[in-house]
Amino acid sequence: MSEKKNLPQLPQEIPLKNLDLPSLQRKEIYLKVSENDVERQMIDSDFSGMKMTALLSLDPKKYLSCIVDMVSRWRYLLGCMKDVDSKQISIEAKYISSDFGHLTINDLIIAINLYMKQDLDMNYPNYIIFSPLLISQILIAYEKYKRKAYASLIEKAGKILNVPAQVSTDDRVKVMKDL
Repeated sequence: MSEKKNLPQLPQEIPLKNLDLPSLQRKEIYLKVSENDVERQMIDSDFSGMKMTALLSLDPKKYLSCIVDMVSRWRYLLGCMKDVDSKQISIEAKYISSDFGHLTINDLIIAINLYMKQDLDMNYPNYIIFSPLLISQILIAYEKYKRKAYASLIEKAGKILNVPAQVSTDDRVKVMKDL
C-alpha cells in the first residue's frame, strides 16, 4: 500500500509522453488520476490483457471462438439475431481479429457498452444493420474515445508528477522573436 503513495519524482525536463516508466508504475499512475469506471476498465485492459493478435497466435481455434462469442453477444445486445448464420458471424469475427487485432477482448466489451450508452462520438443509426461496417464504426469511435481518455490521463499524470506540459508552437514563436 505504501508503494502506491511513494511514487518517484521525475526530473522536470522530461516530457511525460517520452517517459519510459515500468508498466506497473504507469498503470498505478493512470489508475490514480482516472475519474470513472470506463477509464479504469480501459487501463486494466491495456496493462493486463493480451492483444487479440497475440491470443490468436497462441491458440487460433480457442480465441477465434471467443471473438465469435463476442460478436454473438454484440448481435444479441443490438437486437440483430434474426436470420443469422454461423458463416456470417465467422466472417465478422475474422474481420475484427484481422483489422482490430491490436485491441483486447475487454476492449470489445467496453466498446459495445459505450455504444449501447451512446457515449461514443459517432452517428447512431435509427435502423441497425449488423455488418463489418457497423463493427468498424463502433471500434473506430472507441479508439478515438480511448485516445482522448489517455490524453487526459497523461495530462493529469503530468500534473501529479510535476512534469511541465509541452511547449506550444505560439510560445516557441514568441521566444524566437524575443531572441
